Amino acid sequence: MSISSNKSVVVRQVFAEDLDSELLMIKAAILSDSIELLKRQGIDFEKNKEKD
Repeated sequence: MSISSNKSVVVRQVFAEDLDSELLMIKAAILSDSIELLKRQGIDFEKNKEKD
């Protein structure tokens, strides 16, 4: 395997890790916003926990 081929693999791996990190941050922000929206609409998460 040539050196240039190894560089390509490393670049792809770094890009994939950066993309994964970015997607995790976006997912966390969306989940947080969704929970806040449900709370504003009257969903009581504590009450629902008590039913389990």
